[in-house]
Amino acid sequence: MSLETLDQIDQRLFIWLNHGPKFWLLDQCMLLLSSPWMWVGCIPLFSVLAYRYLNKTQTIHFVSATLITIALADSIAFRILKTSLQRLRPCYALTPDVQLLATSCGSEYGMPSNHAANSMAIAVIIWMAARTEHTSPLCRWFRLGALGVATLVGFSRIYLGVHYPGDVVAGFALGACLAWLTWNGQKKVLQRYHTHLAKP
Repeated sequence: MSLETLDQIDQRLFIWLNHGPKFWLLDQCMLLLSSPWMWVGCIPLFSVLAYRYLNKTQTIHFVSATLITIALADSIAFRILKTSLQRLRPCYALTPDVQLLATSCGSEYGMPSNHAANSMAIAVIIWMAARTEHTSPLCRWFRLGALGVATLVGFSRIYLGVHYPGDVVAGFALGACLAWLTWNGQKKVLQRYHTHLAKP
């Protein structure tokens, strides 16, 4: 299958999703999911996870891995991949076929989606942290909830008219890979650090 065919499929899928049923309450939910304030509202949940299930070392691991992963995902997506791939956002390329509900279309290029990359990065970090020696029902809900929210964030970008589904999927893949690499790389560093401290 050629890239041109994949691009056509992506455009058709975007039109189908973007032109789906809309009403005021759903519009506001999608705008909230794409807002930075949504993650600010999740801070209490992160605090509960850290306080209830993680010790001091695990909490440091969780917080630092989250910050590092977001910094990497945001920088790689925006400064490297978008400028290299140069794929126009649908709100620029498909006008007037786009139902644009976002306050603005954003930067010119959209592949991959920064929102999708960052949200999936956070979700995978939460998944890794919550599964560390914990199998309680609440931890399972934390893991599933984080992935669910990340998926909804990605869908909101299509719903609002600023990203193709392919942009979102690429962002998910980038965020997940960086989160996994950061978590496991940092875990090895911390293990070596503690082994070094334990030596007489």
